[in-house]
Amino acid sequence: MNIVCYTRRLSQSEITGDSKAQSALEQTQSILRARRNSTHYRQHIVPELATSTPIHRLPAELLLAIFGLATDSNADSLDQTQTSWLFSHVYSSWRQLVLAMPYLWSYIRINVTPMALSAKPTINRVQALQIFLSRSHNLPISVELTLRGDSELPLLHTLMDHSMRWRVFKARMPAIFYLDLSPVKYALPSLEHISLELPHAFSSRGSTGIRTDAFSYAPVLHLVDLPNWHSD
Repeated sequence: MNIVCYTRRLSQSEITGDSKAQSALEQTQSILRARRNSTHYRQHIVPELATSTPIHRLPAELLLAIFGLATDSNADSLDQTQTSWLFSHVYSSWRQLVLAMPYLWSYIRINVTPMALSAKPTINRVQALQIFLSRSHNLPISVELTLRGDSELPLLHTLMDHSMRWRVFKARMPAIFYLDLSPVKYALPSLEHISLELPHAFSSRGSTGIRTDAFSYAPVLHLVDLPNWHSD
């Protein structure tokens, strides 16, 4: 009799333990399902919602055409709120697309205005230029450069490191700055067009006596503009 009662109590204990174990198992399964559903939502539902707007359904070719048309050729290429910089910071998919198209980075216009100098960019202008140049890969580049002071010469020197890729070089800077271009001699295999201009403050003085042979060997050069230089 005692054995029977003991056996019955043991069975009830086992049943109670099994019930608790089952409850814990169900709770664990519920947590795992919630986590799985949350992961699925983040990985699949959120991206689907994010790409449901019409702009995200445009073909890549059309987006690139829009980017090309929207790029302002008169804007300072180093202004990180303009041109291709802006497109690369909107969506990750746009960034991948813009960075995969080096021609969007092959026209470089630098105009160091007082406003540009007073701005506080996330990176300095030389660093921005280096990034811009790297994103153009090995494509020929067109350069339009306006400099005013000695502190801006590092921009010119950075561009000179890529003179092998210059197709167009247009500069507007004090005459003395053109002497810095001498190292690019024999490193201009793609140069077709140059325009060398003096700022108005220097156009009536300072050019006489300045000599540079930087462009004396440019095998495909066929267009030269010297709008306000004066000979001896």
